[in-house]
Amino acid sequence: MIDKPTRRELLENTSNPFTLVIMASKRARNLNNGGQELLDDYDGEKVVSKSLEEIAEGKIELEENEE
Repeated sequence: MIDKPTRRELLENTSNPFTLVIMASKRARNLNNGGQELLDDYDGEKVVSKSLEEIAEGKIELEENEE
């Protein structure tokens, strides 16, 4: 179970929980494929934990299509 960041911290930077899941999964996939880490220090070791920490810190934003 992920204790940090909290759900409240994560939802401050996203519009809804579904967007959060999409952002975290895309960023985790990017990290798995060699993407650059955006924070100097991470509490978690796994890519999903790292992606959630980046979202909570406001380092990741979702570009929404205007369709």
